[in-house]
Amino acid sequence: DVFESRDCLKWLDFLQERFGADIQVILHGFSMGGGTVLSMSDRCPPCVRFIVDDCGFSGPVDSLRRRLGLLVWPLGAINRVVAGYSLRDGDVRPHMLRATLPILFVHGTEDHTVPFAMGKELYDSFESVRNVYECGSDVLGAKDHLFVEGAHHVESMHRAPEAYAAKLDEFIGKYIRTV
Repeated sequence: DVFESRDCLKWLDFLQERFGADIQVILHGFSMGGGTVLSMSDRCPPCVRFIVDDCGFSGPVDSLRRRLGLLVWPLGAINRVVAGYSLRDGDVRPHMLRATLPILFVHGTEDHTVPFAMGKELYDSFESVRNVYECGSDVLGAKDHLFVEGAHHVESMHRAPEAYAAKLDEFIGKYIRTV
């Protein structure tokens, strides 16, 4: 998500140039795409109205440590030399510290690819950060979640389609301006 978030920001610039600054965009990312949109959460132009993070992860170090244990450290060194960035650069939490957009967190409780605990931690940490920076706006720091019982990785939309649609509709109703 290190490079992808930069690319997405360039696409947002292109869209605004092509269609005007008054467009309204929803960023909706699944899995690694969830990490990408969370990485953008502090740098989005005003056309982005809210973010949906579906099974996003906190960062590659946390994900890889779970699978590789201590091997994550030599892998990180190789990545730094070959790819030119640290695995820590993919951590979304520093971006969330500065985020001002509403975020909907979606995660399945039986996700073993990106563990549910990781999604829950992101949701909880966003709350504590937003409480520190509260400014009285109902948009700054607004968040909600949909945690779907029994859903595996990126299955929430299929396991609970009505609840998923209702949460999206709720956010659209709150944060998308009608003409």
